[in-house]
Amino acid sequence: MAVILVFGILGTIFFLVIAIKTNINQAIELPRRADNYGSNPQFVLLAFDGSASIPMWQETINFANELASQGKPAYFTYFVSGVYFLTEKNKNDYQPPSAPRGTSLIGFASSVKDISERVGEMKTSIAEGHEIASHAVGHFNGAKWSLSQWEQELDSFQKILASVAPKIDVVGFRAPDLGVNDNLEQALAKRNYRYDASRVSSNSDWPTKNKFGLWEFPLAIIKLPPDNFTTISMDYNIFVIQTKAKNILEKNSLTWQANRDYLLQAYRDYFYQHYRRNRAPIFIGHHFSKWNDGVYWEALKDFAREVCGLPKVHCITHRALADYLDQKK
Repeated sequence: MAVILVFGILGTIFFLVIAIKTNINQAIELPRRADNYGSNPQFVLLAFDGSASIPMWQETINFANELASQGKPAYFTYFVSGVYFLTEKNKNDYQPPSAPRGTSLIGFASSVKDISERVGEMKTSIAEGHEIASHAVGHFNGAKWSLSQWEQELDSFQKILASVAPKIDVVGFRAPDLGVNDNLEQALAKRNYRYDASRVSSNSDWPTKNKFGLWEFPLAIIKLPPDNFTTISMDYNIFVIQTKAKNILEKNSLTWQANRDYLLQAYRDYFYQHYRRNRAPIFIGHHFSKWNDGVYWEALKDFAREVCGLPKVHCITHRALADYLDQKK
């Protein structure tokens, strides 16, 4: 058994990946129907972190419209990064909690036009039922930040967002690098956030609120064929495992198709483990990036096409799940 710990963001390594190698049946199988496995709704939550790529944003909205036209409505959560609403000219408006003023680990918007287009995509997304949430500002790992540092980062995000889209209400958060601590949760609660989507859990139970009153919507531990690597339900982590975070796959090549099928099977397995049991929500996180010639995006689309139209399955936003859970209480 081999255990691999990898951290990464874009081209640099930071995100947690845990891989444990065992044996698995390598066949890609379509799931059986699941008509009688529970009366609860099955919620599927698909999210995208970042927001740099305008074409990718448009692709996700177009895909949601495609699903809706097929009677399979799907609504996404977009965790946006504040630096994509600043340019090189005004980047000094941002003071990171632990880095020099005007610093970002993921760059800035390319122009004022770029920002305007991004704001337009946000407004279109909201009008069509999707959600805008926070991915902080400069993509720094705040796992060791104090309460005041987290408050500074959250306030910077709100100020930047309000400067370009003052009417957008944000109630959810995902930390860069999934770098969290209790100081973050406390800062979120003080600012009336309703949920945090920054943690990872192998627990297949329904979400609960933490001690600060926030719903915890964690990414999941999943098994990735063909070697049964244990990782999390996020595309970058799969990218690290499959090709060591190198863009070496060519679309529709045999290797590309195999890697797409492996991720699709992993998502299917994760889904049906819940759909046939207690129907706890499914959480999958992707990015505004088409690593390995779009293989992970294509796998996600195939997964959504398969499950979003199934009986009692609802592909919804994180905010909508928080609404449902609050009403159930």
